[in-house]
Amino acid sequence: NAGLPTIDIRCLAVNPTNNYLFVGTSGAGIFRSIDNGENWKSVNIGITNLTIQTLYIDARGYILAGTPGGGVYSSKDNGENWTPINLGSVRVEYTNNNTNVNTINTALPNTVIRSLVSYITSTNNYIFAGTDDGIYLSSDRGKNWYAKGLIGKAVMSLLIYQTEENYYIFAGTDDG
Repeated sequence: NAGLPTIDIRCLAVNPTNNYLFVGTSGAGIFRSIDNGENWKSVNIGITNLTIQTLYIDARGYILAGTPGGGVYSSKDNGENWTPINLGSVRVEYTNNNTNVNTINTALPNTVIRSLVSYITSTNNYIFAGTDDGIYLSSDRGKNWYAKGLIGKAVMSLLIYQTEENYYIFAGTDDG
């Protein structure tokens, strides 16, 4: 395992499109092996928090990485470059017949991202983030995030299951 430091490995993933291996570490970021784990290369361009809690790779080979502090990063080039997708935006919402104005922050909260899954339909790219404060959903590739469920619970793992007609999301929490 040349090139991989002796450090806490937090997560592992394999890219189904090319069998590249990825590890997320506590403090040294992400490493990639293209030769079944014989050699490893650091692949952290664009990642600002090098403690990686979770990795997820979809069927297209797009990689998601989650960190403490609400960080989610995406790579479409096998980890060579990473883009933050957790920042969201601030929008204005009118209520009470347009008499009240509320600002809505659509970023992920400042919490640990413990698990990530995604699936694609003909119209949307859904990403689910399991955090220390519930499940959050983005239906626009991470541009905006919304609380989806289990708010106040630490969601330690997520699993996506697809039937012919539906997608199901299963969550494992610190509370069962």
